[in-house]
Amino acid sequence: MAASLPVGGGRDSSLQQYLSKRQKEISSYMDSIRSQIPIPEEFTVHEAAGHRPVGKLDFYCSKRASHCLYSDRPYTLKTKEIQPWIHLKFLHLQATSPTPVSLDDRAVQSLRKNWERQKAVGGTMTFLKLITQNFPSLKVQQSLVHQLLRASWYDMFTYDPQMGTWTCFLCSSPHKMDLLSAGERPLIEGQLKEKRVRWKLFKRWRTRYFTLAGEQLLYAKTKIGIETKSPIELSKVQSVKTVRRRDRSIPRAFEIFTDDKTYTFKAKDGKAEQWVQCLTLAMRQAKTDEEASNISSQ
Repeated sequence: MAASLPVGGGRDSSLQQYLSKRQKEISSYMDSIRSQIPIPEEFTVHEAAGHRPVGKLDFYCSKRASHCLYSDRPYTLKTKEIQPWIHLKFLHLQATSPTPVSLDDRAVQSLRKNWERQKAVGGTMTFLKLITQNFPSLKVQQSLVHQLLRASWYDMFTYDPQMGTWTCFLCSSPHKMDLLSAGERPLIEGQLKEKRVRWKLFKRWRTRYFTLAGEQLLYAKTKIGIETKSPIELSKVQSVKTVRRRDRSIPRAFEIFTDDKTYTFKAKDGKAEQWVQCLTLAMRQAKTDEEASNISSQ
């Protein structure tokens, strides 16, 4: 049950008394969900005429090593579940603060402005009521985990129990960068089944041998003699994600999204997650090389 705010005094002083009293509960709660739900470093709400506001979550790697995937540019996730993310972000601010936070704190003011922005389409809950209500329930937590699963967030980040933080898969496995830098060796290769769709009704799977090398995903009927006809250019790939049928189940398939096409593949032996990681790494490298080339040509 949520404890009520103390009676009397200004709203900020009452809030600080409330937070001081519940500091241990807040810290304990955040510790209990730390390994399941990451807290975004930045959270903003964006409005669009005629549509519900959308929350934008920006995640960065906590380790930020030399070849980190998310040190300068964040992993961004959009969500319509604004309330629980703002609530968790506030609880995180309090759990990591040695003293009760204030409504005047810059980070708290930012959350408040975002909450007021989403209230423009309806709703009467005040920001003060939001941050002092019951902690997000198990059902709400599961809903947030589902969001992260659908976005392949857990394919990109790994929880470090010793540090109590989330790091990108490259900082957790730096040897993958060595493979990419080597150039002459494929980053990953193997048989994949590609879904072919005809007339929106008939679907069939075609088995090919794929090789991720350099800035292209090449294919052939067998391992010998890679065909270079119509390879997938990684610089044109917008995103990659796994396809899961059950929560936390081992993904069997993954999708590649380009400007004008979506590719769906099935991988053997539960390697879909590994393919997604390697494709993401190579895709980032291809776009970095393209940006550098554009700058040098100017």
